[in-house]
Amino acid sequence: MPRTSPLALAALLVSLASLSAQAAPIDEAPISSPDRLSREIGMGVGGTVLDFQTDRGPWLGTYANGGTIAPDSAQGADYATRGLSIGYGLGWHGLAPFIGYAQGQSDLDDGVTQTRIRSYFIGLGLSGERGRFSYDAALYAGRTHNKIESPVALTGAADFDGQLLGLSLRGGSLLWQNPTANYGVDLVVQGDFVRHTTESHPITGVPGGRVSERTTTSSALRLEMGVPMERNGASIRPYLALSAFGGTPDDITFSVGGISTSFDPADVSGGGALSLGTSFVTGDGGLKGRVELSRDAEGETLWGLRLGMAF
Repeated sequence: MPRTSPLALAALLVSLASLSAQAAPIDEAPISSPDRLSREIGMGVGGTVLDFQTDRGPWLGTYANGGTIAPDSAQGADYATRGLSIGYGLGWHGLAPFIGYAQGQSDLDDGVTQTRIRSYFIGLGLSGERGRFSYDAALYAGRTHNKIESPVALTGAADFDGQLLGLSLRGGSLLWQNPTANYGVDLVVQGDFVRHTTESHPITGVPGGRVSERTTTSSALRLEMGVPMERNGASIRPYLALSAFGGTPDDITFSVGGISTSFDPADVSGGGALSLGTSFVTGDGGLKGRVELSRDAEGETLWGLRLGMAF
């Protein structure tokens, strides 16, 4: 068995110590931020398709949301995202191709670090009804551009691309209808899946330092019960919803000087939320939308707004 010389061993120990000293300023929170922002823009655009797609003709959907991220073992952040989708119902088997755009940012608790994301999407929507049961789906893909802006003394700056793939599914049914009035009770179940891969990229906080390619999958399951009401061609539907979120992010692998180390990302994808909101339709071909407030498992308040219409 070959022996390692004392000088080579000493050089290795010095390199490891140097990596440890340089890697200390690297904060997992900004590097993990695209995990959450990609979920928000993916499910945000997917939600506009589920809400506003039509069987025939053009349609437009927009959204905005925001809130606070409070992971257990990393600094938190305030975030906000917004986006839109434009599609066309083909009048054939409920299919509706669409394009979309979304962007978002988060401001970390340290007051000096900001992360941003933007993405263009292309996808295909599907909608239909079977008696009292209705269903909607959206499959989409996009390319993201991500930025981290932070002082060099902390994480430093980074600029990198990524790829996003998502699927949103929704099914709903009327459970009860008042025989003498225009209101009832319905149940809606929705599932979402987003996969985001970010490319390997340098960070300026450590000269020569580099973060390896990462893939994060995010999921959501939502159970929503509403009371749809109609009057004079318009409708409103107050609802209560319970959501459960999950995620499987890759570890963060950081390398410098030919030596690498891995550490856990911040948990920004899991948890749950209780939501109270209302959706509305102003009439045939009129404005549609929904507004919602949520409280997550960490006690943080989240908000969301969607508006859209058919042409």
